[in-house]
Amino acid sequence: MFMIVADFSMVPMGSGTGAAKYIIAVYDLLKESGVKFIPGPMSTSVETKSFEELFDLIEKANQLLKEMGNTLHGSKIYAEATSRVN
Repeated sequence: MFMIVADFSMVPMGSGTGAAKYIIAVYDLLKESGVKFIPGPMSTSVETKSFEELFDLIEKANQLLKEMGNTLHGSKIYAEATSRVN
């Protein structure tokens, strides 16, 4: 079985000096999606079943930040397909 392992980060603009509520909102989105993820200091690692699932999650996170009144300054994604042994 192939899995996509990716690191991504987002930079919300307009959040002032505190971005905690935006980070928590994205983490809640990831929890609700059921994907495995590990928060890190500069990015979040996620494991998805396909690139489509990965990009769908990132699009939902972008939309969530927009609805919260932020513009996305930029995002970084590093992903690779890997074989996972169960």
